[in-house]
Amino acid sequence: QKKQKQADKLRKEIDRLSNELIQMKESLSYFKPSGSGSSLLDDVREKIDKAEQKINNKEEKLQELEIEIDKIKRSS
Repeated sequence: QKKQKQADKLRKEIDRLSNELIQMKESLSYFKPSGSGSSLLDDVREKIDKAEQKINNKEEKLQELEIEIDKIKRSS
């Protein structure tokens, strides 16, 4: 049960991060292309990269938890 709660919490965090990621990607469309680097644009891209990495890490943890939960269910 404890592992199931952890898995549910991870799913919610992944959903929240995914929604934030979508909003950040949409915000990129508001930037006008310019020849020089835009520090604000770079910041948004950096946040997108970090959010994608967080999502990937949490998805990996969730997958590991689901495997553990499945093993527990099979053994009982």
